[in-house]
Amino acid sequence: MFGFGASMPMLALAYGAQSLLARHRSRLSDAGSTAKTGMGLVLVLMGLAVVTEVDKQVEAFLPRAMPPEWIDLIAQI
Repeated sequence: MFGFGASMPMLALAYGAQSLLARHRSRLSDAGSTAKTGMGLVLVLMGLAVVTEVDKQVEAFLPRAMPPEWIDLIAQI
């Protein structure tokens, strides 16, 4: 009974999401293609940064620019 009761909200959510996605499919498709183009551009820029070693300069700059509390927090993680 517990499993049945726990699965009912998930089933309702799945059916609700299906109809919601069907209604907004074209907008989601447009957003997906825009996001794909944007992520491709980010990857190209990151590749250029690695090839030109700009990433090393940014990596050296960030610890000097960050507050010491942030560095301590990052070091703890």
